[in-house]
Amino acid sequence: MVRNRGLDKGQLYLGDLRRLVSGVIERRGRARVLEAGCGHGVAMLDLAEEFGSALEITGFNLTAVDGDEERLRALASGRGVDHLPRIVYCDASKPLPFDDGSFDVVYSMASLYLYDDKLAFLAECNRILAEDGVARVNPSLHFLNTELPEHRYNHSWEIWQDGELLPLPDYLDGVDGVEFHGPRHGEGVDRSYIELRKRDSLDFGARLISSIDTNFLWHDWGGVLSIYSTQQSFVPRYKRATG
Repeated sequence: MVRNRGLDKGQLYLGDLRRLVSGVIERRGRARVLEAGCGHGVAMLDLAEEFGSALEITGFNLTAVDGDEERLRALASGRGVDHLPRIVYCDASKPLPFDDGSFDVVYSMASLYLYDDKLAFLAECNRILAEDGVARVNPSLHFLNTELPEHRYNHSWEIWQDGELLPLPDYLDGVDGVEFHGPRHGEGVDRSYIELRKRDSLDFGARLISSIDTNFLWHDWGGVLSIYSTQQSFVPRYKRATG
């Protein structure tokens, strides 16, 4: 995760985020925004500087090592930003510590590749979004461990159906309320993002089979490969009860 990435850089990864937030403010008078994996909070300060008291913005990190409010206050003071964002700490692979319908916009630029269960995080985004809320999440397709042997774990998603590996964009396009925007592979894939629009219920039709944290394989590697199957109720033959 790049901890000091600002909003101008984020625009490359998430489309026109400023326009999305300003649209909410025009309709509702204010916007409640959450950044997942906010790092030092530079993008949050960019938004706070632009929209002031019309914006209520929160970010979360796993630990204070990734970024804390003391550093955020120092950055805000240097820029003359009075409306200070809030930072909380949580594990994004578990239920998020926010009430249902807490935010109008959720965004994440560069942290999804570190999450054990990426689909569970997207489902949590849907839960904490308010009515008509929108989440934009970079799918981390450009975080590749190309130095790994034979590129075995050089991606962060695998979704399997009927013994075949599904292209992530095609799979997500089949989920109601979810759209994949931008290049689907090759050059420019880092500028793709997932857009999720609030639904009463969100069914990805897949379950997490395993997650592999490549940092445990070797200290110079990083990122988590999340492996899913669309066989949601399947039990392997050797684990079935015998009569």
